[in-house]
Amino acid sequence: VAVQVSESQDLSLTCPHCQNECNGDRSVAYVVDITGSMRNDIGQVCQRTREMASTLAHHHLHDSIQRCVLVPFGDPVIGPPQFFTALDQLADAACDLRPSGGVDCPER
Repeated sequence: VAVQVSESQDLSLTCPHCQNECNGDRSVAYVVDITGSMRNDIGQVCQRTREMASTLAHHHLHDSIQRCVLVPFGDPVIGPPQFFTALDQLADAACDLRPSGGVDCPER
């Protein structure tokens, strides 16, 4: 989903696959691979989520996201899902993720 903020402070979320604007309640959901091989990428999830929260707050649009979900994928363990009502809460949880698991079946 592409996030754009217009000069009039309108939030526009566009689906890149169908090029339609998303209307109504907005949610953000992350499924994050927390296996050992993703160690460096987990930090990027934290950073990018904080940037998105900061951008929306700067434009006074931080309330435009009603639901946030974070699901850690640790191969072979998935979840549990965590639910939040604000992007900054999602960012805090993403920053708390620690790599683990993933050693049961090597990647090829």
